[in-house]
Amino acid sequence: MTGRAKRKESWEVESPETWDRISKSFAHTRQKPWTQVLDFVKSLPADSVLLDLGSGNGRHAIPAASHVKKVVAADGAIQG
Repeated sequence: MTGRAKRKESWEVESPETWDRISKSFAHTRQKPWTQVLDFVKSLPADSVLLDLGSGNGRHAIPAASHVKKVVAADGAIQG
């Protein structure tokens, strides 16, 4: 190690308040699930349990629920 501080990625320095502030607009503008995520979910066994952390408005968790046994979705942002 050179003694220099490791550069943090932008998502690492954002505060919870920042995520709370943008959560409403984020949920409104990002409603369509990603094809890659849906393809992954469809590849899982039907008796799988899926954990979606940072699930936001549920754009991935909701369609996933029809392909697996159980979906647990959680997001720490407070939506206004």
